[in-house]
Amino acid sequence: MTQLANDTSREVKTKLTANPNTPITILTRLGLEENLVNQCNPNTPGIALAQAVKSMSSKNLADFIKHPVKGSQMPVETLSQLASHTDSSVRYRVAYHPNTPATVLRQLARDSDVATVRAVASNANTFPETLEVLASHPDFTTRLEVVRNPNTPPRALAEIVLSTQNSGNTPNQTVDMLKSAFPGDHNDVLQSIAGNPRTPIEALEILARREFIGAAPDPQAFIPPTTDDKIVRSLAYNPSLTPQLLGILVQDPSVEVRVCLVRHPNLTEALWLRLAEDTAISVREAVAAAINAPVSILELLARDEQVEVRTKVATNRNTPITVLQLLASDENPSVRTAVASNPHLTETILTQLANDEKVEVRRAVAQNPNTPAPIRETLRDLIVQPTTRQTSPTLRGLNRLYNPNTDDITTILAEYASSENAFVRLVTLLHPLTPHEVLTQGAQSASWLERYAVADNPATPSVLRQQLAQDSNRIVRAAARVEL
Repeated sequence: MTQLANDTSREVKTKLTANPNTPITILTRLGLEENLVNQCNPNTPGIALAQAVKSMSSKNLADFIKHPVKGSQMPVETLSQLASHTDSSVRYRVAYHPNTPATVLRQLARDSDVATVRAVASNANTFPETLEVLASHPDFTTRLEVVRNPNTPPRALAEIVLSTQNSGNTPNQTVDMLKSAFPGDHNDVLQSIAGNPRTPIEALEILARREFIGAAPDPQAFIPPTTDDKIVRSLAYNPSLTPQLLGILVQDPSVEVRVCLVRHPNLTEALWLRLAEDTAISVREAVAAAINAPVSILELLARDEQVEVRTKVATNRNTPITVLQLLASDENPSVRTAVASNPHLTETILTQLANDEKVEVRRAVAQNPNTPAPIRETLRDLIVQPTTRQTSPTLRGLNRLYNPNTDDITTILAEYASSENAFVRLVTLLHPLTPHEVLTQGAQSASWLERYAVADNPATPSVLRQQLAQDSNRIVRAAARVEL
C-alpha cells in the first residue's frame, strides 16, 4: 500500500483512496497533501473530508455530500458550516445527512427551501420538538415525513389530525405549497397517521368516526365529504385499536373496511359475532376463512345460507371436527368437496365422503394427502395421472376427461361449460344433457355461436327458445324458430 501511495500515477492513488483496506494514515496523507479524497470510503478521515469541501463549487459540494455512505466520517463542524451555504441544494444535502446534529436541523427547519425542510422532517436526528413544529407546516409532504419519522411525539400526530380536520378546506396561498391544495394530499398524511401505532386514541377515534372533512369538497354536494375509505382501511390494520374503536369500525359503511377487521388481533368474541352476522357475504366469507376465528363463530357460519360462506368454513384448517362432520352432509356438493379437501378430517368422515354420490367429492377424497391408503386405493381411478404427452388444444381446454365408469355426465358438462376453450363450450351447449342453468347462461353469451348452440339444442326449454327467436343475430333467430 505504501509503495502504491508513492506511485507517480495520480490514477493509481485515486483508486487507492477508494479501497476500504487502505490504511487511514495513507488516506489522511493523500487527502491533506494531494487533495485526493473518496467520500464513499467509510474509512476516509474527517479531517480529509473537511479540507476537501473548502475548495469545491456549489454543484460539486452538493454531489460530494450526496448519498453519504454508512459510517461516513463527515465532521459535524463541517456540516454545521455548510448549513448556512447560499446554495439551497447544499443545505438540502446537509439536512438529509445522517451526521447532521439536531441543533443544526432545528435551524434548517426554518429554511426557505421546502425540499430542505422536508429533509429535516425525515432525518432521524431531528428533535421531537422540531418535528412538532413542522407538524403544522403548510406543505403536505413535510407533514407526511413528520408522520413517518419515529421521533415524532404522539401529540404531534394528534395535532395533524385535528388541524387537517379544521383547515382541510383551506388551500395554501404560497406557490411552493400549491400541492397541498389538490385532492388526496391530506389523505396521504392521514393514511400514514391512521396506521401508526403511536397515534393517540382520540385522534384515531376521529378517523374511525369519519369526522374529517376532505381536502377539496364539492360545494354543490348534498352530503359533506368525509374521511376517505383508504384512510379508514389503513386504520383497520392499526394494532393499537381498542375494542371500543373496533366496535365503531364494524359498523363502517365500507365493506372493504369491515373485511380488513377480520385480521385484527384485538377483536372480541362479541365483535366477531357482529362480523359473522354482517349482511355482506364477502365479510362473512372473510370471517369463515380466518384462522383466528373463534370456534363458536365457525359453528355459526357452518349453517350460513350462502354456499360460499359454508365452503370457506369447510376449508378452514381450524374448523373443529364436529363442524366438519356437519358440513360433510351438506346438501351442496361444492361444500362437501371443500370438506373432502380439508387435511384434518378423521377416517370416519373420509370414508363417508369416499362413497359420496358426486364424483368431484370422491375425487377430492382421493387427492387428500391424509386419506388412508385403503380408501385411496378404492378411488385410484379418480386420481389424475400426470402425463408428458402432447395433447390437442381442445383437450387442454378440459379440466379433465370424461370417464363413463366413474363420472356424472351432467356434472362434467357443467364443468366443460366454463372451459377457456371456445370449441369445448360450443360442443357442451349442443349436448342434450347439458343442465338447463348452463343453457340459460349460454343464451346470454356475447358469442352468437354459443347462443346458436343453445337455440339448436333439442333440450333447450321452450321459454328460452322463444327468447332466442328474437335474438339480434339472424342465424340464431332462424335456429330457434325451426325448433319452435
